[in-house]
Amino acid sequence: MATVRFTLRPPAAAPAGRPGGTVVLRDGRTLLGSAAVHGTAAVSFRVRVSPGVRTLTATYSGDANLTPSRTTFRLGVVRAAPSVTVSAPATAASGTTSTVQVRVGGALSAPTGRVTVTVDGRAVASGALHGGTAAVVLPQWSVGAHQVRAGYSGDARFTPGPPPRGP
Repeated sequence: MATVRFTLRPPAAAPAGRPGGTVVLRDGRTLLGSAAVHGTAAVSFRVRVSPGVRTLTATYSGDANLTPSRTTFRLGVVRAAPSVTVSAPATAASGTTSTVQVRVGGALSAPTGRVTVTVDGRAVASGALHGGTAAVVLPQWSVGAHQVRAGYSGDARFTPGPPPRGP
């Protein structure tokens, strides 16, 4: 789901007064919100809609001076780009395993799906996200410095990313 802010402005006030009435916003048959019109102020809606192309309809009820009206428009909602961070131990003994924490963050909610961890450009482990975090056990370390990275598979709300890169 994505949070989208819509601003609907009523037409200029008729000479007899300022606009009143109500604006209703729908996604197909689903009510997204309604708001009273107060003078020339804009009407704003903060709604949650899932990714994809949505057909939204705004209906103005009218008032004593203005006739009712309706407009339909299409809105494309794309999946959000997540942030991916890896917390790995600074040092590990050769021949031991260790656990890294991978956090995938989203602006509105915790992403779901899987992460893949690479060491020196080679995929070595993966894990499922729970609440946006995965604890992934890495295989035994060899002697030397290593580069640990993680990539995210994506889900219905978030794009994959970033892909694990080589050294």
